[in-house]
Amino acid sequence: MNTPKFSQPPSSLLIHCPRCGKPSDSVKCFRMGTIIFIFIAWSVQSKDEVGCPSCIRRAILSFALINLISANVLWPFIILPMSVFHLIRSYMKGHSSVILKNIRPTLIRPTSGTISGIEVGGFSQRSQSSETEIQPAPKKRCPHCGKSISANASMCRHCHEPV
Repeated sequence: MNTPKFSQPPSSLLIHCPRCGKPSDSVKCFRMGTIIFIFIAWSVQSKDEVGCPSCIRRAILSFALINLISANVLWPFIILPMSVFHLIRSYMKGHSSVILKNIRPTLIRPTSGTISGIEVGGFSQRSQSSETEIQPAPKKRCPHCGKSISANASMCRHCHEPV
C-alpha cells in the first residue's frame, strides 16, 4: 500500500477547527471531563475535546470551573494541575499527536495543479493553493453491520466481513 504524500509536513497543515470552523496549524485534542467526588464515592466521565488554541482554552476553563464544585476537595490536586498542564500545551505550536495520527489524504478532483488535500475527523481541508477543488470522500454502508465504510473498501473494518 502506498504511503500518502503531502506537499507540506502534516504538522504545518491548516485544519479547520471543529468548534469554530477557522483554519489552524495547531489543532489540539485533550481528554477532559467531569469528576464528582462526595467523600464516600466518586464518578468520572471523560471525553476528548478538540479545537483550535482559543477554542480549546475555553474548553479547559469550562472544565476547571465545572469541576470546581463537583470535584471539591480533589480540585487542587487533580483538576488544577491538569488544567495548567493542558493550558501550557495549548500554547505549543503544531497539532496534537492524536490529530496527526488521524490525518489522511482524501479523494479530490483537481481543477488544475496538484492534488493536495487532507481530511481530519470529517472536516475537509483546502491546501495553500486555491487551484484544487476538494470533493468529500465517498462513503457506503456495510451490508452486514450497517457501519459507514470507504467506497473503495473490500472488507468492513468493523465486522471484518467482505463487502
